Amino acid sequence: MSKQIEYELRVSIPVEDFDKAHKLFDETYRLDSHTVRVSFMSFFKLGDNQYDLRIRKTNDKSEIVLKIGGLHASDRTEISQPIDNVELNGLIKMFSHLSNDSYIALRETYNFTDGKVMVSLVKSDSVAYIEYELISEDDGHDDGGKYLYDLVNSHGYTPLDEEGFKYLNQALDKDDWQYTDDETCSKRLNDTIKKIQL
Repeated sequence: MSKQIEYELRVSIPVEDFDKAHKLFDETYRLDSHTVRVSFMSFFKLGDNQYDLRIRKTNDKSEIVLKIGGLHASDRTEISQPIDNVELNGLIKMFSHLSNDSYIALRETYNFTDGKVMVSLVKSDSVAYIEYELISEDDGHDDGGKYLYDLVNSHGYTPLDEEGFKYLNQALDKDDWQYTDDETCSKRLNDTIKKIQL
């Protein structure tokens, strides 16, 4: 019985090139999904447990998600619960008091596929990137990593190395803004939510 291997490569692109990349994938792949998501993220610790709380609206559906455990822990627990859209602001306002480490993020994602590779084109306010993902069988003759690398190069892109990946994450973090329960943040949140009306 063979195992599956997941390969993933990420490419950073100028946000000004987002439409150009979209055109490329729209012409060569099938659009699988299009999402616009606004997320409230709060990180805090209680006792020995690390918590990652997210309240988010994706297109027209809202949910609250609680992740328990370290960021890369193998035994991390995730609990999710759908909520009504009208509850979004009130819950964000309430849970923002749990931690000073609370942020709002906005992401737009187009997922394209050719049946073998999933290509996700992602944009925040000032940063854009492409994520290539391939799942293949680990049968001892697997060349999925080379296939994915060659595919990225054929599109005229260079996969990010560890330093580039770190820089991209830092740039994304800068696009996220800190949320506190005050009138200015509430207005900014409402303006951000309006952007996700598709």
